This record gives sequence, C-alpha cells and structure tokens, in this order.
Amino acid sequence: MSIEEKQANITVDENEQVVVTVPAPVRHDYHATISTAVCYFKVTPDKTKPWVTKILKGDEYVDTPAGFRVEFASHQTKTTDPVELQLQALQRIILIAEMDEDDVENQGDWRFHGKGVIYCHENDHNDFRVETVVTENGNQLIMTIDQVKDESFENEIAFRYLATCYEIGVGQLPAPVFYSQDPSVQVGRVDM
Repeated sequence: MSIEEKQANITVDENEQVVVTVPAPVRHDYHATISTAVCYFKVTPDKTKPWVTKILKGDEYVDTPAGFRVEFASHQTKTTDPVELQLQALQRIILIAEMDEDDVENQGDWRFHGKGVIYCHENDHNDFRVETVVTENGNQLIMTIDQVKDESFENEIAFRYLATCYEIGVGQLPAPVFYSQDPSVQVGRVDM
C-alpha cells in the first residue's frame, strides 16, 4: 500500500462555492494507493470586522465567503468489498491555516488559541473524524478530516476560529480570546 500526498484538486462550482476533491483510492490486486489531499489557507483575523479565509488555488489565494465543500471521492461502482470500504476510510484531507497578519491594521500579534477552533454544534462522529492541532507557536492551525463514512452523504462542520491578539508593546500578558463568525466546511462522500 502506498499513500499519495498532494495538493488538493480545488475548483469553483456554478454557485461560486469552493470545492475540494479528495481522489478515490486505487486498488490493483495486492497494491493500493490512498490519497491524502493537502489544502493551504490564510486567515485574516480582526477585533471588530468579519474574519476572512482564503484558500490557495493554484498560485493564488481566493476568498471563501460561503465556506467550502470537501468531497471524498468513492469508487465508480458501488462496493460492498470490506477491503475497498476500509481503503475509503483511510482517505484524508489536511487543512493547513496560517495567520495572515499582512492585512491586519497594527492590531497586534495574532495567535491561534487552544485547539484553534470551537464547534458551533456537535458533529456526527459516525460520519467522519476531525482533529485539530495548533503549531508554529500559534501561527498555524492544522485540521485533519478522515474516517469518512463509506456511503454518499453530506454533513457540515460549523466552527469558529479562536485566536488571541497580543498588543504591540505590552508583551505576553494574558490577552482576550477573539473568535470569528461561523465559517463552515461541508464534508461528504460522492460517487465519481
């Protein structure tokens, strides 16, 4: 078995929603290839205005005002083979968000706080698994989505980014935690 890690296939649909596709696993007898798609984002925080999330599509970052959709591709034919179904469960997407302080108007030094997000409602953990971790001294948030249900469905992960803004010249004193409006990631499995 091998794992392919590559930048995700990103398109914009007819409703101008960003769609990220994780390719279906490929199996040839005793060899299988599992896809790990990687997406890069920039999050522009603000104390009073809505936060902006931009996704890297090709060589440029594009806005995602309506959130975006992640589609885990299934095999072309419906399968009940337990090996095929297990291979689909190994597909994953890694969403890497970085603080974009270039656009912030001297508000301070922003860092993701805690696990970087707070969920707006309980996710159905029977459909998929979501894990977050904050790295790079709070400048980077990594969200991994895997263990996606093996049949066609769609679910939404509604969350808010959590971040702290350390005032310039004040140092690392306890600082208030700010949270964004509700971005969302729709997660689903589709037959290709």
